[in-house]
Amino acid sequence: MNFSAKKIKELFFSSAIIRFSKKCYDAMLSGFFGSMLTNYSSHQRRFEEGVWGGDSENVGSWRDSRISRLRRRAIVSYENSKTVRLAGDARSWLLGCQMKFYGFFFMYFGISVLLMNLIKRFSFSVDISSGIAWFVGALLIAAAFPMLVSSKTLAFAVVESFVFSTLIFDVLGFPRASLKKYSGTEHGSKRYFWATLVGALLGCTSYFVSPVYIILGIVFFIGAGMIYKSPEIGIIVSVFIAPFLTFIGSPSLLLALFIIYTAICVCIKVFLGKLRPHFEISDMFVALFMFVMLMGGAVSVGGVASLKEASIYVCFMFIYFMTVSLITSTEWLGRLVASLVASGTLTALYGLYQKISGNLEVGTMDKDMFEGISGRITSTFENSNMLGVFLIIVIPFALSLALRSGNVLVKLLSLASCAIMGVCLIYTWSRGAWLGLVLAVLVFMLLYDHYIIPVAVPLGALGLTLFADKLGGGLFDNLIKRFSSILMMSDSSSVYRLGIWRGSMKVALENWFTGIGVGAEAFRAVYIRFAESGIETAVHSHNLFLQMMIETGVVGLMIFLASLVLCIKSGLEVIRRGNRDTGFEKVISVAGISALMAALLQGMTDFIWFNYRIFFFFWVVVAVISASSRIARKRIYVKSEY
Repeated sequence: MNFSAKKIKELFFSSAIIRFSKKCYDAMLSGFFGSMLTNYSSHQRRFEEGVWGGDSENVGSWRDSRISRLRRRAIVSYENSKTVRLAGDARSWLLGCQMKFYGFFFMYFGISVLLMNLIKRFSFSVDISSGIAWFVGALLIAAAFPMLVSSKTLAFAVVESFVFSTLIFDVLGFPRASLKKYSGTEHGSKRYFWATLVGALLGCTSYFVSPVYIILGIVFFIGAGMIYKSPEIGIIVSVFIAPFLTFIGSPSLLLALFIIYTAICVCIKVFLGKLRPHFEISDMFVALFMFVMLMGGAVSVGGVASLKEASIYVCFMFIYFMTVSLITSTEWLGRLVASLVASGTLTALYGLYQKISGNLEVGTMDKDMFEGISGRITSTFENSNMLGVFLIIVIPFALSLALRSGNVLVKLLSLASCAIMGVCLIYTWSRGAWLGLVLAVLVFMLLYDHYIIPVAVPLGALGLTLFADKLGGGLFDNLIKRFSSILMMSDSSSVYRLGIWRGSMKVALENWFTGIGVGAEAFRAVYIRFAESGIETAVHSHNLFLQMMIETGVVGLMIFLASLVLCIKSGLEVIRRGNRDTGFEKVISVAGISALMAALLQGMTDFIWFNYRIFFFFWVVVAVISASSRIARKRIYVKSEY
């Protein structure tokens, strides 16, 4: 018989197992519990009617009011201020300069860097064995030559360049019109003296400061201007760079400063009337949780240290409000998810490099029980469990891009990202992360479509069999040992956690209503009275929910859970009611809910917020679910009904 591909596909989708799977899927989303979990819009309507009196469109309208007049005067004063006008003139002048101008700048910058390096070496015998300055100087000079022979303006060169236009306009989303309007102007084409002078002066400062930091400073000012113009870029960049700030030092502080600057740019945009955020009921609970965290730092047995930690937490939670306010289109949502996946892939690649080079964490593994495991990957998170949380957060989004993207290259890259992060996750040897990934995959399959489980489960079982047969004596056996140790509770890590949980539970019960305050100092100050022998030095409870109960009491825990429930309900509503126009938002909601469930499951065995950047990514995921829901609901519901 001659079976065509179309005929085989029809037979597959009409099979009994697929029809049974579809009935189960429909019952899950349309039954009693499904309806309860997909009624976010009704909550939002009641919220708007209760808070705004049912007239949400006119909320915050300052028209014909004294406040409106004062605001307009302030806007005029701001836009006509000397600082703003000088910044605009400088931007116009720099973008209108010919590339030859920048060629002279780079040339003399590079020459001065090399001269300063020679002076250090031969006049003052300074050790310059690293060779970084030599490389930077030579690179600057090499970059100057093509600029010296070009008569194009900087704006025109960027718009016409495939690499820079792709990066700036397509990847970062900077408005093309903002540069295109300067591409035909020319300013300062003969002022090469100033380019030479400034380049030489910057090169001379490399005697005191590494030229790498000077270049990073220039990039910083350019980036600051782009974020001021388009704060969405700040969100994209912060998500991408967060794992790699470890290489610079003080990663949490640097990320906090970056978020604060982006938030200021957003506030300016709101003040000028260029952005009007829409406040929802889920935002209210997130804001309440921020307030509880801040109060948990201000009123704490940990003193000033608690306030510092709470301030970092609150600062990082601003990423939620910036995301739901600025990421309001499918294009921006795709850029944000792509940035997250790229960040996770590069982090995993660095982790695999650690595995190959042998630079592994060895202090948190029982050598007697797991003699076949030489060490654990930590990558840029300095802790294998925290790396595991990050990877199980990112993997569902990479899978969503692989399934939904219509671009073959994006599909292949996304599948490669899943494979790279999956292999890296294995070598973290984090049992909580493995269980989290299993849950994430199950939730993803349940929510994505009814035919996924009948296809994926047999293929997964077959792949696992082949995997076990191929690696029977090595990696697979170590995986089984790590999983079985959870059930036996025989390794020192499990015993250590049980002891901490018992002591932490006593702390939580004694301070169940208000908590003791946020941070490690507050925990240490109280936990020592309840600690079991040998584990008095614990700095947290190794359980996200227990730690939250200890720090902020039952009030903080309930507000946190309410914010998550509302966020998940908004995503499930899109999954249930979505149509062809909301396909991308649907799969991103599925990925976000899967990632959130995975992180919360690992939170049962570890305090995943101990690492500030994991806290940051946690709220990025919550924000992505909420943002994708808002984008989709604009298309699903008629405005008068929502």
